[in-house]
Amino acid sequence: MEAPFIKTAKKLLDEQVASAIRINELLTIEHDLLSARDTDKLAATVHEKKLHVEHLEKLNQSWLQTLQLVNTTLTLKGIETTLKNADPQGEHGLLTQWKELRQHAKECQQLNLINGATITLRQQVTGQVLSMLRGQSLKLETYGPKGSAYTSGPTTGGQIAEA
Repeated sequence: MEAPFIKTAKKLLDEQVASAIRINELLTIEHDLLSARDTDKLAATVHEKKLHVEHLEKLNQSWLQTLQLVNTTLTLKGIETTLKNADPQGEHGLLTQWKELRQHAKECQQLNLINGATITLRQQVTGQVLSMLRGQSLKLETYGPKGSAYTSGPTTGGQIAEA
């Protein structure tokens, strides 16, 4: 395979890996800030994360276009075959970088799911507290002994506070 492909692929993979590492770091910071309930710093971190995700998306588009230029089938196997053919001895590290990028992307996805679950849980708790303060029925979702979800009976009561 031609040297321009190797040079472009290496550059794009380098940039994508660096961007994924930074997103991973930001997701970790986001998790810590969610745990600490530091909304001021959280907003800035989320904004920076958004910028890096947008940058990574642009890099990914360039990556896909570069692969298409050399007639790559855009599947995991197709991409790996193209990278092995372009760098059969591994001297440019294309396949290694590709695997590293995929690992960082997987880690980012896992961290993002954890952060999303944390936010969802906080929203549920806040909603329950507001319902109690308004004197509304409070239904708690739990899991039974067989693992199936069920909602406990309504808990009613008078209004605790008036806003």
